[in-house]
Amino acid sequence: MDKCLPRQEIIRRKEELQDLYLNGGLIRDRLFVVRWQARPDGRRRVAFAAGRRLGGAVVRNRCRRLLRECYRRNKHLLPAGLDCLMIARMAMLGCPLAVVEAAWGRALKKLNREYEREGAAGENVRRAAPDCCDC
Repeated sequence: MDKCLPRQEIIRRKEELQDLYLNGGLIRDRLFVVRWQARPDGRRRVAFAAGRRLGGAVVRNRCRRLLRECYRRNKHLLPAGLDCLMIARMAMLGCPLAVVEAAWGRALKKLNREYEREGAAGENVRRAAPDCCDC
């Protein structure tokens, strides 16, 4: 098991996060939402978010820290070639790591099913709509 989360595995560019949020697949859980999108280069990347309505900075940082730790411990179960955005929900407040990790396991099963279904359909990479209005 890898003890760290390398910088190469974190999505940092705003444009990439917006594209993932708008065009990616969606997995809902009681504790968090996972937006995902296949990548053509086979790399696995992730981002973590917690909105202001969850509470102050301390609360939001704890939520992101829990999500990051769940990903770090179980990233070997995630298919290669995926971008994921994990967004904390209100129900996550006050949850211990074990509960969040169990929810991440359920979300991974759903994600793997959808990823396989999309790959079987021949659509490995979702495409964004063109920015122009020539349609």
